[in-house]
Amino acid sequence: MATSIRVRMYRTGFGDCFLVSFGPGTKARHVLIDFGAHMHGEIGTMEAVMADIEKTTGKKLAVLVASHAHRDHISGFGKFAERFAQFQISEVWLPWTDDPKDTTAAAMKKKHLALYDILDDHLRHALGATEADPRYAAALNALSNLKGNETATRELARGFGTGATVRYLEAGA
Repeated sequence: MATSIRVRMYRTGFGDCFLVSFGPGTKARHVLIDFGAHMHGEIGTMEAVMADIEKTTGKKLAVLVASHAHRDHISGFGKFAERFAQFQISEVWLPWTDDPKDTTAAAMKKKHLALYDILDDHLRHALGATEADPRYAAALNALSNLKGNETATRELARGFGTGATVRYLEAGA
C-alpha cells in the first residue's frame, strides 16, 4: 500500500505556512511548519488559513515547527494562540536560538533586541524616518519583522499549554 504525502502551502501574504500530511484521510498525521505574515504584508487570509488547518487536521498535530522567530514565520501562532490551545499537539520544535536555558542563545537574543532598538531609534529620530516615507519604508518594515512576536514566542515555548513536548533543535537535528 502506497503512503500518501500532501504538502499544502498557504497564502498568508508576505509570510510562510506549510501543512505536511502523512497518510490518508482521517489517519493522516500532520506537521505544521511556520504560520505567519509580516505586519505590513498580511493579505487578509489568516483567519481562513487557521480554519482550514483546524478542519484538515481535526485539531491534531504530530509536530508544530517554528523555524525562526521572525513575524512573517510565527505571527499566526500568537494571533490564534487560544485556538492552538484547543489542539492535541505531540511536539513543538523550535530553533536552539530560542532556548531560554541556553546562555549563548539568551545573550544573542539580548544583543539582537538591543540592536533592533538602536537601529529603530536611529532611523526614526536621527533621520526622521517613517513608514509613509518611501525612502525609509522598506528598511523600517524589514526591521519590524526581525523583532518577532512576543505572544507567539511565549505560547510556542509552552506548547500552547497542551502538554506538548517542546524541543529546541540545533542545525542538523
